[in-house]
Amino acid sequence: MTDELPFYPKCFVCGDKRRGSLGLRFRREDEKVVSQFVLLEKHMGYPGIVHGGILAAILDEAMAWAVFVKDGHFAVSAEIKVRYTKPLPPGQPVRVLAYVVNQRRNIYEVAGEISDDSGVVYARAWGRSILAPPDYNRHWLQVIKKADSLTKTSKAKP
Repeated sequence: MTDELPFYPKCFVCGDKRRGSLGLRFRREDEKVVSQFVLLEKHMGYPGIVHGGILAAILDEAMAWAVFVKDGHFAVSAEIKVRYTKPLPPGQPVRVLAYVVNQRRNIYEVAGEISDDSGVVYARAWGRSILAPPDYNRHWLQVIKKADSLTKTSKAKP
């Protein structure tokens, strides 16, 4: 099953590009989360290398969505460890893949990686996420559903 996931327009990773966000769109592939993207020169830390913090933010976001895909609840990161395996040059098409490895009560072990079509891995991450409190989860669902419906409505207009 492949479904596009909703997004929050003000999110740094998946928000609206016109607001300065990266503009990634995540989708579900079975119980995994994926997104294809290309980072630009403005995302560099050193000449010719995308900033590692940008990659960490993308992995963090994808892993949070992996919990949502698995159980329909939002989660927040408690811990994240990123291993950078190869410098990512700007302009290189890549994809992020994230999934839940294990769950114990409200703690989820999650993992993800950023790679290109030829299988070169640029970064891997592992982390622990905790389910957001129920009142946060309800509020975030409402905000995202409202934003998602506004986006779909604006796309439908001629």
